[in-house]
Amino acid sequence: MTGTGLGDERRLTRRGRATRQRIVAAAAELMFEHGVAETTLEDIRAAAGVSGSQVYHYFEDKQALVRAVIDYQVDAVLDTGVPWRLPHRRPGGGGGRDRRRRSPGGGQRAASLGSKDP
Repeated sequence: MTGTGLGDERRLTRRGRATRQRIVAAAAELMFEHGVAETTLEDIRAAAGVSGSQVYHYFEDKQALVRAVIDYQVDAVLDTGVPWRLPHRRPGGGGGRDRRRRSPGGGQRAASLGSKDP
């Protein structure tokens, strides 16, 4: 994965990769629930059970972590092998986007990381 943080991920130990993955997974969940703008690095740190220095060890800044979350979500979709389709527009207008879609695992995923459900 390029552009997702500091250094080369291949240089991480198995434990380091697991810690990085835990941070990304926690960030993905929080960003889905609250949106990117409303999710703080402190929220992510607490949810992942790591120190602030660990977050900055693996990610230069929040933008690098957001890129890692995007990679994580793309990989999750591609790994399922289930094709995704855009929602159909309703006849007679109402062309608003459906903000939630069913994920292959049965949960719901946001149409974009920054979206919030009302």
